Formats: sequence, structure tokens, C-alpha cells
Amino acid sequence: MNLAEKTVLVVDDDLPMREGLADLLRHQGYRVLTAADGEEGFQAVQAQRPDLVVLDVVMPKLDGFRVATMIKGDPTLRHIPVILYSGHVEESFAIRAYETQAEYFVPKAGNLRPILKAIRDLLEGPPP
Repeated sequence: MNLAEKTVLVVDDDLPMREGLADLLRHQGYRVLTAADGEEGFQAVQAQRPDLVVLDVVMPKLDGFRVATMIKGDPTLRHIPVILYSGHVEESFAIRAYETQAEYFVPKAGNLRPILKAIRDLLEGPPP
């Protein structure tokens, strides 16, 4: 499967962050869907069945922890890899991310490379 056939859903209430990450992923060759909050994001997961979901943690309606838990708790969706990311890097956030069964927890920083690396590792496999 080539990258253009891989769909990534980016869920973030911060428009510049959401669009910046979406643009970067499109430039890398991925098909990208976006959602502005957790509720809209979960609906998109159910309807679109993306290959991977990137979730901001702190969002209105449903936070990223809750959405990740809902995805991983649904037998028809649990195979979809989830990356949680947040500007909050406290240990408690990392522990909660682990408890959701998300594949990665990435600190949100000005640099999107760690998120991009996590996406590549999950969709293309880690580098040899």
C-alpha cells in the first residue's frame, strides 16, 4: 500500500496546529482528514475508518483520552493505531495515555518531527 492510500485523521481544536500537521502529512504523501473536537473526531473514526488517528489530549466535548479509550474499546475500531499528543508533558498525562492503550504519547512542541516519526513507525514500520 502506498502512502497516498494511507489515511490519517488529525483531531485538534487548535486550528493552526491541526492545519499545520495536516499540511505536513499531505506533503509527505498521506491522505488526511481533520476534526475540530473529540466528538467530531470519534464520528469521523466510525464513518471513515482511517489507518491512524492523531488526537490532541485537551479538547472540548470529548478529550483525547476519552476518544482513544472509545476507539480501543470498540472491537471494530481497536485495530486503528492512535497517537495522543499534548502540550502537557506531566507524567500523569503519559500514564493516562498508556492506560488508553494508545500506541504513542508525544509531547506537543513547536517541532512536528516526533509526531511524524510516530506516524511513520506505525504506518510504514520503524527504520531498519
